[in-house]
Amino acid sequence: MSKLKHRVVSGVTMGFIFVGSAVFLPQIWVWAAIVLVATLGLLEYYIIANKAGIPVFRIWGVLCGLLVISATYYTAGPEPGQLASSYKWES
Repeated sequence: MSKLKHRVVSGVTMGFIFVGSAVFLPQIWVWAAIVLVATLGLLEYYIIANKAGIPVFRIWGVLCGLLVISATYYTAGPEPGQLASSYKWES
């Protein structure tokens, strides 16, 4: 399997898993899915940047990225501190 085909298949699969979790799972699991995908993406980015010779702060970068995602998720709801209902697709 070529690299492009592998990436497309894994991306579509992850997309279906994310959409399925957003529809059928409780909101805290949706947050966990978002955090998992973001962590994997950030780690891949920092690995690529490190191989290119760019100095990276992998731990701080991942922690700050997850903090931004979590802060957005928890404050975009109707009241601060509540899970964001806008991430839940059904009423």
